[in-house]
Amino acid sequence: MPTMMTEGAVYFIAFQKKVIQLATFKEGMSKFSPTIYWLCAIGLSLLTAFVVRTAIQRGADKKFVLALGFIAVLLFGNSAFYLQNQLAQPITVPLAYDFYSGNETHDLNIHYVTNKSDHRAVQYLQAGEVTLFAHYYEQPAKDQPMFYYPADVTEQGRYQLMRSAYFIGNKDEMQKLIDSGAIYLVLDDGKKLSTTLQLDFERPADEVAYSFVSSSGSNNGIQTAKFRLMQDAVFDEVLIPEILQGSIEINEIDVNGKTLTTEDFPIAVKKDQLVSISLQSKEAALDLQKMVGISGPEGILPIWILRKAPFDIKNITEGSLPHD
Repeated sequence: MPTMMTEGAVYFIAFQKKVIQLATFKEGMSKFSPTIYWLCAIGLSLLTAFVVRTAIQRGADKKFVLALGFIAVLLFGNSAFYLQNQLAQPITVPLAYDFYSGNETHDLNIHYVTNKSDHRAVQYLQAGEVTLFAHYYEQPAKDQPMFYYPADVTEQGRYQLMRSAYFIGNKDEMQKLIDSGAIYLVLDDGKKLSTTLQLDFERPADEVAYSFVSSSGSNNGIQTAKFRLMQDAVFDEVLIPEILQGSIEINEIDVNGKTLTTEDFPIAVKKDQLVSISLQSKEAALDLQKMVGISGPEGILPIWILRKAPFDIKNITEGSLPHD
């Protein structure tokens, strides 16, 4: 009987080693369809059932072998579920960013998503001849322990982390990024991640003279900004960048308590009158600092949209794919 139990334990240890090899997501491993992982798990489970049956027929302790088999099947299923939720490589979050044109230095905070088991970090951003090195509050250390938790994590999910890399450049370097057709985040092992940066220095029009009064927002995506005009102005157009078309709409324009819509264009506003603009926005899988608003011959009345992408792996991946 002890011999049979030992044989069962040996079978189990062999299967356990195989599962550990499968469950370890190695760098450079290709991402297979979830169907492949589950077919492997089912095949190994059937093999486990055969081994358990054989061990029992040879006189092994039935309860012991069944327990080992049950644990092995759970291990195979858990491994398949784990593998199907792993990224084949880190993915970057698209960035849409307007610079203040008068500034000489500019900064960018670019998010990227990695598996929790992936300890690589972004070292620099490369676009043609431009190289900007990433800054971290705490530089990633080499040979991290098993429970490594990098300091640049902004959000975490069950299997992935969202991390950020911070870059600083002068106006000339940023202009070269704007003009570049291919931009990459480079990991510390040399792996390049294609990324999408929609950057812009240009202002579509001068701003009208105004005094900012207040702003507010709600969970349903409604954002309101209130201004006091310091000059007479006429507004006859909605300004929404192309990348935000379909995800942001102007609902209402309130002038001194009178509610109007874009159908009422052109709207004439006198000096010292209060203007309130209400926006409806939808979630978009990108990090955002963009200017929207209403404009006319005297200039634009601007609203800055500042938003981080939601930590949704599927949406971020779909948002990144057209640009890779």
